[in-house]
Amino acid sequence: MGRATAAEVERRVDAVYDLLLQSVGRHGIAQYAAGHGWQVTPRQLDTYASRAKALLALQAERDRAVELGKALEQLDLLFMKALAAEDRAEARVVLRDRTELLGLAAAQRCELSGPGGGPLSLSMAERAERFLAEFERGAQAALSDGEEVEP
Repeated sequence: MGRATAAEVERRVDAVYDLLLQSVGRHGIAQYAAGHGWQVTPRQLDTYASRAKALLALQAERDRAVELGKALEQLDLLFMKALAAEDRAEARVVLRDRTELLGLAAAQRCELSGPGGGPLSLSMAERAERFLAEFERGAQAALSDGEEVEP
């Protein structure tokens, strides 16, 4: 197996990017690579997939500000149309959506309860607290590492 040129690697990463957009899994990517004569190891395919996923993440981050601006402008337009039509109910719904989109609404209060809606036993409360603490640590670690969190 000869080393691929930088241009060839970029073409391969682009191909894997397109396959990921089509929800093709690891096995499908390996079949595609074999069918196109790439002659790469599974580790090289993982590297291509990792680089393609980084491009996907970059694309999502780059478009976030644009999409937020577009959504706000569309909501503003809907609000003005609702006011022009004197549709106060619709205007109120649009204002609520805009407030929620901007994160200006007050956080909703959630309470944990035990079986049947009863109070939590101390052991359940401790388990819930540990679970939440572990979840937050994992989320913080993923964010600080720039790791992609998959559902």
